[in-house]
Amino acid sequence: MFNYRRVTDVYTGFETGAYTLVETPTNRYGSSTAPWAAHQSQIEAVKILDDGIAPKSVSVWFSNMTKLKSVDVARLDTSKCTQMADTFFMATQLQSLDLSSWDVSGTYNFNCMFQECHSLKNLDIRGWSAHPDKAGLFGMFFDCLSLQALDLSGFDLASTVNANKMFGHCQSLSKVSLGLNWKWVICDDGEGANSYLPTPSASTIPGADGKWYSVSSGRGYTPQDIPNNTADTYVASRGMLSR
Repeated sequence: MFNYRRVTDVYTGFETGAYTLVETPTNRYGSSTAPWAAHQSQIEAVKILDDGIAPKSVSVWFSNMTKLKSVDVARLDTSKCTQMADTFFMATQLQSLDLSSWDVSGTYNFNCMFQECHSLKNLDIRGWSAHPDKAGLFGMFFDCLSLQALDLSGFDLASTVNANKMFGHCQSLSKVSLGLNWKWVICDDGEGANSYLPTPSASTIPGADGKWYSVSSGRGYTPQDIPNNTADTYVASRGMLSR
């Protein structure tokens, strides 16, 4: 028991490993090689208990945890971490996640980090100073159907050439902050995909008319016309400007 709750297991020394998703005949999305993979479908809560845990990779750590509802990773030292691919892939019941304490300044791979986090409404990554590599943003938020807001003002895309599907199917996204080092990466992978924000739809966002509105100027932009290298916040309907 921990805090009056049943503990499935306690793991130590895991930060020295680098784990991946390995496709199997019964799992086309891949099975994690992490030491807790055997329990991943039963895990409901994760908490980092000790200071000083400084992994070089957190890729697939919490992937396929389809019952995960609570995550406390504030004590994790990510300053040496270079890989965050698939970290929360298919954590389908997770609704809120605070990663604002994470140092991602040395991380270059964020591919599919939150992909298919269908229930994730609130994601706090404020303060992230991110410098992804050439293909390091592919599908980062893909299929985050419930995600409402993102602060990406610390993202530097100077070296990024492929951010395809980054916001694919983010149908509830209604507020995004971008910084001076943000640029739109155009790279067609053969499926007609790109890195643009989704087109706001009135079916999921009240008052949406297909444009994103600049909070600073009030001007409306189609996703393709939002300017590069401009620090601003954009909302998905004109009515949200007054909120």
